[in-house]
Amino acid sequence: MYHVVPGRPLEKQETIYNFEKGESHEAEDFYSRTIQSTMDFKVMPSEVHIKRRNKIIRSEIFGPVKELKAMAQA
Repeated sequence: MYHVVPGRPLEKQETIYNFEKGESHEAEDFYSRTIQSTMDFKVMPSEVHIKRRNKIIRSEIFGPVKELKAMAQA
């Protein structure tokens, strides 16, 4: 989730959840519930990723995340 306050640097809040080996069904279920709650509560801008072996296998972006990342690097 990104926090935008005019005149201040862009702030990013990152939360990581780890699942053990063999818990792919639990991870997929958690990902689906996270996407649904993000859409229900309209938490924007935010992005949700599910990774396996440090590779992003599914991703969902809510709001102008790409534009915010570009502003942060400028």
